[in-house]
Amino acid sequence: GYDIWRHQQTFALDVSTGAPPDPVFTKGQNWGFPPLHPEKIRQSGYQYTIAYIQHHLRHAEMLRIDHVMGLHRLFWIPRGLDATHGVYVNYRADELYAILTLESQRNKSFLVGEDLGIVPPAVRPAMAKHGLQRMYVLHFEMASNHQSAIRPPAANSVASLNTHDMFPFAATWQDGDIP
Repeated sequence: GYDIWRHQQTFALDVSTGAPPDPVFTKGQNWGFPPLHPEKIRQSGYQYTIAYIQHHLRHAEMLRIDHVMGLHRLFWIPRGLDATHGVYVNYRADELYAILTLESQRNKSFLVGEDLGIVPPAVRPAMAKHGLQRMYVLHFEMASNHQSAIRPPAANSVASLNTHDMFPFAATWQDGDIP
């Protein structure tokens, strides 16, 4: 997109971001866009990162950080290879959280981290340390244990029926989400 073209110096253009193979996506996932380069964004004083966070928070009282684990590490796939050949690349999570929380305070807004699925052990304590709210998604709660009552949302979470990655809740409720 435009940002990648305009800010080429901050992205790793010879790789793509994705996810490693797992039980659902056995060949992994290639999302088809380059990741921010951790050294280049730091060398620039995080100018691009700060600018896009400021832009979003000017228009939002609450901002959801999709795949918040990406503040810690991202799965990089070299151009021309498939996701089975990718590797995780670490980021300076504390520096990125500091930018997020500073801009959140300046704009009097809340931050919500998408901490769903397989979450590395350091992510949730870092979210708590920096005041990011967790996600509570009813669809996952219903799917995790059919034999017991649904657990209530934690005090530090934002509850929703589903996410943008899921079928509409009505389809789930009526068993219409299974083709």
